[in-house]
Formats: sequence, structure tokens, C-alpha cells
Amino acid sequence: MGTTVRCPYCVLGLEFRPMVAHVDGRYICNRCGHTTRPCDATYDCHCTRCLKLIFPGTMVSGDRVTAAVESKTPAATGWAPRKT
Repeated sequence: MGTTVRCPYCVLGLEFRPMVAHVDGRYICNRCGHTTRPCDATYDCHCTRCLKLIFPGTMVSGDRVTAAVESKTPAATGWAPRKT
């Protein structure tokens, strides 16, 4: 039995909440949507809480990212927020 991957943001009882394994190698928290790939050190999560750490002081709400975040997003990451 392997180690359990846990969400650093969500607590279940007295432990961090276990994350759900997916076939593509990612683990996803079914509560907050945080994702990780333990085998890929360069993987970046784009959940709301991680974006708040990357862009402090910026309003981040669900799937919508404010224009302030869009203007600060480095092109090198290859990540672009969804347009609504």
C-alpha cells in the first residue's frame, strides 16, 4: 500500500483530506479542487488557493480570475484563464 496524497488546504478530522487519484497521474481534492502531480516537480496547480499564493492581494473567485491576475500571468507558464 502506497502513501496517501493529501490536500494541504483541507482538513478531514485530525488530518489533511486525502486527494483522489486520476488516471492521468494527477491527484485532485474533491473539496477545494487543488491538484498535484507527485511525480512532476514542475507541475503548477491553478486552484483558487494556489492562485492567491502566486498573486497575493488579487481577487480570485472560483473559475473567474480578475483582469489583474490576467495581466500578471507570466507567458512562460503556458497557463491562461478561461474567458467568460
